[in-house]
Amino acid sequence: ALFNVTMCAMLGPGLALRGPDGSMHRAVDGLTIEYRICFLFFALGVLAFFLSALLYACITFFWPVALCVALVLCSFCTRIFFNFRRIYSKFELRAEHTLDGRMLDDDDAAQQTDGPLDASGAPRKPRANEAARVIAMAQRER
Repeated sequence: ALFNVTMCAMLGPGLALRGPDGSMHRAVDGLTIEYRICFLFFALGVLAFFLSALLYACITFFWPVALCVALVLCSFCTRIFFNFRRIYSKFELRAEHTLDGRMLDDDDAAQQTDGPLDASGAPRKPRANEAARVIAMAQRER
């Protein structure tokens, strides 16, 4: 997980800032996918750590001491889980509340089909902001 996060932190902004046209969208879409993968790897790593500590205690100590260590580890695991749920619920960003970020006017946005998909699998229409409309109008006037 640490390697994946480091690679994303180094390569994602570089692609977004110095890549060819369309690189910003490619970088954001790629980082969105990698974020979920890194988060999964991190959670599995924490779980594996607690499981290995529990197994080590069971193998190394006599059963009364191993039971005490297991109770302590389980209480830590439970506390981490509840803290995770509390923090995640504060910062959760659902797909239907996200913005695409592409600067398109409404006509272009209706024709755009290579962007992110909504929950039903249909292409999600990017929400154009006022700056995108002004830029699109200026391009049409040329």
